[in-house]
Amino acid sequence: MGRDLFICLRHRDAATAVFLPLIMQKIVSCLKTRMWVFIIIAFVGMSFLFGSLHIYGDGAGNYFLYRQILDHNWTLSIADPPLSLPGSYIFVQGSKGWSTFYQIGTPLVWALLTPVTFFLPDVPPAFAAYFGLPDFLLNDGFIILLISSLLSVGILLMMAHTLRTVFHFSQSYSIFASLAAFAGLSSWYYAFVAPSYTHTVALFFLTAAFALFFSAMQRPSRWVFVAVGMMVGIAALARVDALLYAVVFAWALAVRFRRAAWRPLIRMTIPCLVIAALQFLLWLYVFGGLFPSDRYRPDEFSLLLHVADVLFSASHGFFLWSPIALVGCIGIIVLLRDRRDLTWIAAIMSTLALLVYALFYGAWEVWWGGLSFGQRFLIPLTPFVALGVAAVLSRLQSLTCVMRLVGAAVITAIVAYSFCLAIFYPTVAQWGTSIYENITPFEVLQGTFRQYRARGDVSWRKGWRAWYNATPRPVHFISGVNDNGI
Repeated sequence: MGRDLFICLRHRDAATAVFLPLIMQKIVSCLKTRMWVFIIIAFVGMSFLFGSLHIYGDGAGNYFLYRQILDHNWTLSIADPPLSLPGSYIFVQGSKGWSTFYQIGTPLVWALLTPVTFFLPDVPPAFAAYFGLPDFLLNDGFIILLISSLLSVGILLMMAHTLRTVFHFSQSYSIFASLAAFAGLSSWYYAFVAPSYTHTVALFFLTAAFALFFSAMQRPSRWVFVAVGMMVGIAALARVDALLYAVVFAWALAVRFRRAAWRPLIRMTIPCLVIAALQFLLWLYVFGGLFPSDRYRPDEFSLLLHVADVLFSASHGFFLWSPIALVGCIGIIVLLRDRRDLTWIAAIMSTLALLVYALFYGAWEVWWGGLSFGQRFLIPLTPFVALGVAAVLSRLQSLTCVMRLVGAAVITAIVAYSFCLAIFYPTVAQWGTSIYENITPFEVLQGTFRQYRARGDVSWRKGWRAWYNATPRPVHFISGVNDNGI
């Protein structure tokens, strides 16, 4: 080989013939990489522009803790109940005053990343007055939306990188599958329409744990397993159900390393539990008990009570609102036939993750998640769904060109269906729907059709403006704000 290389270097034509294709391949690969990264950033950028600055529902509890951290009020409590804030029903009397039983992880991440958002402009008074909301609430909502957008870029890039480097899917399939899973599940909705919820922060750290775990399964490293435990622990500070990931990871370690599994298991478990325990200690400090709300006590769970509802219910069923999950399940079945050890383990982990989350939330009396879009409790399954979608896309590669196009079109249509539900769901309430909390996808689409059906160009314009002005958005700054509002 060395002699051949020497001959190539002696003869310029031969050298050009050998190295030029390699150089061009590298350039094309680099351009493809930049193109797909640009697509992710463009997707998130557009979502940010049309995202919502409004803080409501469960987000009010997270926002309250965020403000206490910024104000250096380490008791996380105030003397009087904050009745002026939205979602005041989630505040309870604690040992230090009035506080909220929501977790500290998400507000803490917001507070740490707030300096990154220094360049954001203040909300104009006319803008706030138009929506009837306080200036400070929209300013902080602007910050939270930007942080959620940055975390979303990280989630998509980590998923795509893992699918590409660990499971060896093509770059195009890896990024397309990541986008499809993120937009097809409720992940996009809670990143941009309801960014004040905890799901995006938890998903970011769980995706990091997912990427680090499979990297460590390829090339075992004691410190990587420690990092995996830390990521799951931090995610548990945002949503305690993130500890279910530790269960799935523990099973995979037992299968992969067998008798030697106890070492990586301890390295992963100890930092995970230590960090997660901080939340319970904080609750003990603020409320004097490990379970500050009656809704979250262990006796509120009953085994197998609503598992079928979590997966198939018309109002909040995982597969009905997010059929891309069905595509992911098909891909996982395909991966189960793969003889490669790590791929087979990943397929079993995906199945186990779905069962664990469905059993956990199926046992809870509030399995539907309150006034929420889709089945938000299964958002942590996003990386596993992306893995299954990538497997389906890869299997389509062996079919004819027509079948590949049909398969890609079907997946795109499925994602578009869920994406349309996410866009129009928030505006359904203003159409007089009395069952908003238990509304079905069919009712969302039916209401959308009635509102936007073609009665001429004027009707479409009214429909667009109704949706556009339904909530404060960053794009309103671009379009301009005057004394009359937008």
